[in-house]
Amino acid sequence: MLRFPIRIFLLVLVVFAGCNTAFKARSSLLPGHLSELEESIIYIPVKIYAKPFLEKAEAMAPVSFTSGGWPAFESAACDFQYKYRFLRSSLSFACTNNKVQVTMLGNYQISGSKCVCAFGKQVSPWISGSCGFAPETMRRIQITIGSELSFEPNGRIVSHSALQRINPLDKCTVTLMNTDITPLISDSIRSSVNAFSSFLDRAVGDLKYNDLIQKIATLTGKKISLAGYGSLKLNTSAIHVGKINLLGDTIYFTAGFRCFPEISSDSINHQSTRFLPPITETNEKEGFRIQANASYEYFFLDSMLSKFARQNPFDLDGKQVRISQVNIRGLDNNRIQLKLQFTGSFKGILYLTGTPKLDEKMQQISVPDLDYSLKSADLVLTMGKTLYNKKIITTLRSKAVLNLNDLFQKNKPGLDSMMSRTISAYVSSEGAIQGIRARGMVVNKDNLLLQLSAQGNLSLSVSPPKKF
Repeated sequence: MLRFPIRIFLLVLVVFAGCNTAFKARSSLLPGHLSELEESIIYIPVKIYAKPFLEKAEAMAPVSFTSGGWPAFESAACDFQYKYRFLRSSLSFACTNNKVQVTMLGNYQISGSKCVCAFGKQVSPWISGSCGFAPETMRRIQITIGSELSFEPNGRIVSHSALQRINPLDKCTVTLMNTDITPLISDSIRSSVNAFSSFLDRAVGDLKYNDLIQKIATLTGKKISLAGYGSLKLNTSAIHVGKINLLGDTIYFTAGFRCFPEISSDSINHQSTRFLPPITETNEKEGFRIQANASYEYFFLDSMLSKFARQNPFDLDGKQVRISQVNIRGLDNNRIQLKLQFTGSFKGILYLTGTPKLDEKMQQISVPDLDYSLKSADLVLTMGKTLYNKKIITTLRSKAVLNLNDLFQKNKPGLDSMMSRTISAYVSSEGAIQGIRARGMVVNKDNLLLQLSAQGNLSLSVSPPKKF
């Protein structure tokens, strides 16, 4: 009957759900006698199915690299001219701790001609040689591009790409000219690949997130409705991103942030923000540890408690009693008054007073001094005088004990199922809460203050559309 904190403790679920997109600064809630909030830490491993991204990168890379004017010869000097063509295979990607490697294993063909020059003029016929032209098969060559990824404070991704290695698996030595012309194609391909690397860096740098980031900043800079249980202000103090790794066709990294979430019955946005904290890199382990203050005015709790009481009738001397309405009023000295309206076998109004207590070690909330208010003596109750005997008040005191650990275990399947769900057509989450604790409670004349903590894990999986 008097389990008034039961719904409030469920609100911690919404704390971590909302913090997934939280952005702002430190808590402004002044919690009276509650201890200062510790920073909430949330690090979420993110898994992205990368095939669409890899296919897009594949489409951006030229399929062939050729010498200038191909298939005509390009003059390197008065006494030498050449032409080449390189045809690449599919790109192979690897990424470890923000270091990307793109490998191309392909085939090349090259032809060179030499002559004798005097005073800058040709004085003999061209003597030619080639590799990889029919009837020969094309020669093999391996090219590796390296790129270093980093995040700027505004969330922009920057890449620095360059050719790492050219490895001619099959050399080209022209016997007639007694010349190894393999370095020639290596130098020529190097120039083309470096140009392509610069193009990749520009393409990554041109990716725009401004609109998305601004929408997130605007959304989370306001209070978020908790579907009838108050409003959540996220108050993010820092945003972190871990190292990016690629395994198979899946990208892995950790997105993390720190915040000071607070819950209240006041839904008005007295102060809104439209900015994000700077993004920095981190090596923190995955998981979340959340602590939140909640401030509720008593009139806001009335509807929640009345709904809960109506759903939980109880027996009194063998007859069923229903509470149709609960009203709470704060008193001096951390006490409250409960006004209970009864229906069913008994009808009438009863006033009770008491001092709610939190046993943090046992994780129990009780009202050990629960007793009848003097107001009850002035009211005519159809329940009869048996309501006022010692046995009944002792029973009410025993029922007014809430074991938070039992409450958590009872609600854990539902909480975990809310963490493991489909968020959108392309995003899903999976997680579990390991524990919830009440760290403090203050009963004021105007409001009830709670401090809650939760820990667990949460992960995100993203499968972008084929054409993103």
